[in-house]
Amino acid sequence: MNFGEPIRTCLSKYATFSGRASRSEYWYFSLFGSIVALASPLIYSVTARNTVGFAINVIINLVLLLPYLAVSVRRLHDIDRTGWWVLLLWIPFIPALLIFTTVEPAAQADVSVTGPWLVAVAIAFVLMVWCLVILFVLMVWSCRRGTIGPNRYGPDPLADVLGATPT
Repeated sequence: MNFGEPIRTCLSKYATFSGRASRSEYWYFSLFGSIVALASPLIYSVTARNTVGFAINVIINLVLLLPYLAVSVRRLHDIDRTGWWVLLLWIPFIPALLIFTTVEPAAQADVSVTGPWLVAVAIAFVLMVWCLVILFVLMVWSCRRGTIGPNRYGPDPLADVLGATPT
C-alpha cells in the first residue's frame, strides 16, 4: 500500500466503523493526519491570526476526526477487539480538558487556586493519566498483526494482497 491509497480509502470510508483496516492503512492515515494537524496552524498564522484562519484550522481538524476514529475502530476490529476501546480514550479526555480550560483562566485572574480548584486539577490529572494508559494500550494493539483470515468483524483486509492464507 502506498501513501495515497490509505488516505483515499479512509476518506471514502469516512464514517464506516464496520469492517477491518490493515496496519498500513491505519498508520499511513495517522501519518497523514499528523502532518495535516501540524500544518494546519500554519494556515492560522499565514492568515494574520484572524477568525477565518482559526475557523479553517478547526474545520480541517474536525473533518479528519471522524475518519480517524473510524479507521481506529476498524484497526481494532482487525485484531479482533471491539471498537469501544477508542471511546475509553475520549470519555475522560473531555472532562479533563474542560477542567484544565476552567482552571487556567482562574489562575491567570489571580483567583485562589485552592480547595475545589485543587480537587478539580487532581481529578483532571488522574483522567489524563488514564488517557495515557489507554493510549499506550491502543498504540501497542495498533502495532499488532491483524487476525489471519476472517474474524467476527469481516474478511482479512490483506487476503487479496497476500493470498487466502497470509503467513
